[in-house]
Amino acid sequence: MGVAQHHDAVSGTSKQHVADDYAQRLAIGQTDCEGVINQGLKKLAGLTHDLSTCRMRNESVCHVTRNGNHSFTVLLYNARNLPRVEYVRIPLAHPHYSLINMATLQREHLEFIQTSKATMALNTAALPLVGMIRARLPAVGYTSYMLQLTLATPSLPVKSYPGSHLTGPLIVESQVYRMEFDSNTGALKKITNKLAGLSGVTDSLTQRFLQYTSSTGDKDDHQASGAYIFRPKSETPDVLGSPLLTNYIPGEYVTEIWQTFGDWITQVTRVYYDKLYVEMEWTVGPIPLDHGREIITRYESSLTTDETFYTDSNGREMVKRVLNKQPTFDINVTEPVAGNYYPVNTRATLMDQKKRMQLTVLTDRSQGAASLKNGQLELMVHRRCLKDDRKGVNEALNETAFGKGLIVRGRHWLFYSDLQSYHLHRDLGLDLFYTPLVAVAEGNEPEFPVKSFYGAKAALNPYLNLLTYQPYNATSVLVRLENTLPGSEGGSNIAVNLAALIADKKLSAFEEMGLAGDRPISDTVDDLTLHRAQDNGSNVTLKPLQIRTFIATYA
Repeated sequence: MGVAQHHDAVSGTSKQHVADDYAQRLAIGQTDCEGVINQGLKKLAGLTHDLSTCRMRNESVCHVTRNGNHSFTVLLYNARNLPRVEYVRIPLAHPHYSLINMATLQREHLEFIQTSKATMALNTAALPLVGMIRARLPAVGYTSYMLQLTLATPSLPVKSYPGSHLTGPLIVESQVYRMEFDSNTGALKKITNKLAGLSGVTDSLTQRFLQYTSSTGDKDDHQASGAYIFRPKSETPDVLGSPLLTNYIPGEYVTEIWQTFGDWITQVTRVYYDKLYVEMEWTVGPIPLDHGREIITRYESSLTTDETFYTDSNGREMVKRVLNKQPTFDINVTEPVAGNYYPVNTRATLMDQKKRMQLTVLTDRSQGAASLKNGQLELMVHRRCLKDDRKGVNEALNETAFGKGLIVRGRHWLFYSDLQSYHLHRDLGLDLFYTPLVAVAEGNEPEFPVKSFYGAKAALNPYLNLLTYQPYNATSVLVRLENTLPGSEGGSNIAVNLAALIADKKLSAFEEMGLAGDRPISDTVDDLTLHRAQDNGSNVTLKPLQIRTFIATYA
């Protein structure tokens, strides 16, 4: 992990053979970590068969479930210190399964959804179905389900409707949203938050893919676009492909809308019936080799945003960004597009102060973003440049895999609400970051089907985050806690009882450390009395956005 945090690894500014080495080291480390995690979960749950995490589930690939000749157990681990409900997709070879909640021994609904044609084309090992589980996960713990092979008449996959069979506006509703799509293109047109105001609030909202042609330099400036530099040839991007709705799948848990945008871009939009977000899963690539291209997805709304949007700083504070302006100095913007791009680690937000509504796009990876017009937000999802930018790499940004350009698949969560509910993006961001760990094993039932390791009496607060809990020595653990909600979004102090933090364990003798845990807090804080003013023994207080680190001893 230390190697992969090198600045050239994080930013992608290394030579290709170095990037390959980073990927290899990460893969080896991931495999070793998965082995430790799977063995730990196997022992905790009392299983006899080995677990596998099926790391290619996003391609509908899982070697445990592919032969379809046996039942299997699914263990789902939640790293958040808050119970939650999540939808989990398990690749399946056929629909001859029923779902048993091993914590209650009750049969539950298992929703079968066909795997998209785009996914089947990506990987010859892709399985034709996905089983959707609506899982209730305990705080810092796991629960388990049995997918039981059955000879009974199988449940059929959710009925799908090819786009050519649809007419008129396509309306999709959940508990939170009412959304209107074009029945020919699948393009999003309007979104209504049914919970906002007295009867809901509606805004127009569209989304499409566009490309900037990479500059190779011009007579005024020889600077090309590349690994270090984003420099489009024109300020106006080209629309990519003609969107086409290929499938509409209305399920009980989720409604899916499949789209193609030409030969190398596809997207699945998922509207979950009880979630605060709408998921856009895009697949882009391989980018053609005719010229350098920088691919963006652009969201355009009827929000009035005063040429302003907000980006996160490492998932914590939101930073105000104003078109062609900087808060601390006068700026002469010579690159109108690149000069207004900012890094996004986890989310970007548009706000309409008059309407009192907001749109947040949460990302599953760091991306660049800009708002070049009112109500507009674009994020870069892929790049392929054919000329070196002469900043030190001495290679064009033309990465390949398996003999062709890279194919990238990612997700955006759209969260549209009134400003009064804006703070909920913090909770959603933690859910997206702490995606449940999924482990699958053949056959046997777990001896201990469900377990939570978090002490509910410590504190149940969606904005308290247990950042770290790890062994420090033979008798002590390092605990790091975070208050994720700033005062500007309604955040307040959170009280935590450290002694009750872990279920079935008594912690005592708490020593507060500096943030990194390598020195006493007295070495990093000038006024300890003020710092601990609201603490009382094992009961400590975290101020908005504060992180505190402790060494605790097992009693």
